[in-house]
Amino acid sequence: MDKNVTTIIEKLKKIPHCEGIVYAGSRADGDFVATSDYDFTVLISKGKSYFKIFWFKGLLVDMLCATAEVIEK
Repeated sequence: MDKNVTTIIEKLKKIPHCEGIVYAGSRADGDFVATSDYDFTVLISKGKSYFKIFWFKGLLVDMLCATAEVIEK
């Protein structure tokens, strides 16, 4: 994993009720271009599921926070 991924994961771990994080998508697969986004799914133990897009060091990050019930659907 590159340094950006490690830093983003450390930030995502601070999300309330975080139980786990999945890093996926083209960057995780190693098949990306310079402008490819980072894709993360954050498993939360409780609360409302939500999707958020934000910028990190000029790179787009897609984040889905979801409970196991939502992910299983």
